[in-house]
Amino acid sequence: MVELEQELKDEYITLRNEYNAVCNAIRQGANIGLEDKDLASLIALKEVLNEKRVAYEDSILTHMAQGSNLSKLTEDGWYAIRHMNNKNKYFLAIEPIKPDCLELVERGRFDKELTRVHLDDLIPSIRNEEVLESHKIVTALRVEELLAEHANIDVVLVNTTDDESKGVRPSAHSRKRRAERKFNVDERFSESYARSHRKELDEDIMEEFNTADHLWTDVKGVEFWFGVDNTMFVVGDNEDTINCKAIITLYDSNFGFSKAINRMIVLEQIEVIKQKQAEHAEAIGEYNEQYDVLFHELNTTSDEIDLLEARIEELRAKEQEIVGKQDLLTKQLDVKRKEYDCEYNKLFSKWES
Repeated sequence: MVELEQELKDEYITLRNEYNAVCNAIRQGANIGLEDKDLASLIALKEVLNEKRVAYEDSILTHMAQGSNLSKLTEDGWYAIRHMNNKNKYFLAIEPIKPDCLELVERGRFDKELTRVHLDDLIPSIRNEEVLESHKIVTALRVEELLAEHANIDVVLVNTTDDESKGVRPSAHSRKRRAERKFNVDERFSESYARSHRKELDEDIMEEFNTADHLWTDVKGVEFWFGVDNTMFVVGDNEDTINCKAIITLYDSNFGFSKAINRMIVLEQIEVIKQKQAEHAEAIGEYNEQYDVLFHELNTTSDEIDLLEARIEELRAKEQEIVGKQDLLTKQLDVKRKEYDCEYNKLFSKWES
């Protein structure tokens, strides 16, 4: 196994991890609909890091040229593995390898060179999945930071806590409000201040929010959290956050009194709201109960109306039948009258002329 200088290993691993995180951030950004213009600074950073990465890997390959194809890079078991492609060109693969599988990978100076195809066949059985999973979490957290820094997008790829606040991120608006209300930044400049001091504002907001008490969730799912400094945090969905809720905004609960009294007012008012909510819920129950009874009565009345309307139609039909019979009698009488006139005229019509 080739022993590399510690400084070279540390610098390369740091560079490679950052390069991989940037590549993942670009892919993640594209997956959530960001365009190249939104990811321009990340794409430029990738090119710079890739150039350095290639230079480091060429240096490592040079150190490994006359010896083993394996070099340990980190204490938790990441290794540089030299292999050859089908065009007899050397490359490096960086993998976490199980300690008892090293001999399957390592090739000595006079051994046949490890090929990429053979390495791909070996990886599923030699890879240390536990180390890889830990690395994925670290990378995902770095991707979150990169997207926030370069694309102004908050995306949660991994949750690191199990409390109620996991996954919550400050929104751009909440940073702006924090800058104005806590750091006395003029409203005209607070937006640019929030962008340039994003990390500091996020840390300040989350420091108070992580110990805040959940006071209320409204009918739309918007949550209200109350911090130790009497800050009210409004939490819900936001277009600038992905896979997480956002602190949509925040404001001071200040009624013109001391901090303690202001806090007491908020907590007392919450009790009033809870009482009114309970009364409202009770009223809804009574309403539903009475409404159901009235609804049944309405249906019964409607059925009775339908029955009466059907009876009226029946009577109207009978009325038409009677009228028809009357018309028939009138016509029959008219026929008799005309028969009489005809016979009468045979004998007496000359008298009238």
